[in-house]
Amino acid sequence: MKNRFLIAGLILILSFSCNRNPKNIDRKKVDVLLLDSLNSVVLDSSLNELKSLKFEYYNDRITVASIYLKRTYVNDYFLKGNMLLDCRKKLLGGLDTIPFFAKKDTVFIYDEFKDGAYIPFLLGLNKQAAEYTIKKQGKIYIRTLHSLYVPSYFEKYYYYDNFHIIRFEYTYKKNKYVFKKVY
Repeated sequence: MKNRFLIAGLILILSFSCNRNPKNIDRKKVDVLLLDSLNSVVLDSSLNELKSLKFEYYNDRITVASIYLKRTYVNDYFLKGNMLLDCRKKLLGGLDTIPFFAKKDTVFIYDEFKDGAYIPFLLGLNKQAAEYTIKKQGKIYIRTLHSLYVPSYFEKYYYYDNFHIIRFEYTYKKNKYVFKKVY
């Protein structure tokens, strides 16, 4: 009889401990950001065919889907404490975890090529070596990325405390693209 109570108690404890989910992200919600043609300055439309971004929110991650040049790209950002982390495979092997969003002000530089092992000739250099800034302004956080290899490239994400994104902007050369949440 004692063993039954002990086993029932263990099952009850395990079920409560396994059911705890982080409360930082609203679960199973989807946001769509569309290109805002009024606030965008697109001088060279051949640079980008991206028209929307889709954000899916889960307890422990955010999934970002974008369609660019008729291909769908999906990125996952994982929750750890008060940060969403971007887990990247390094070109020369290994893995980096980079704060994508945070709930505190921070500034850091990420440069995968800082050791000078080789000169990269790949697309996406805007994210491989960049200065990141995360600042809180009122109720909104702004995360800025400024490329070290492509000086005219900037990214800005505007998001709330629960990591829900309301605006995304990026500039390249004299082009500025603004994506806003659909309400």
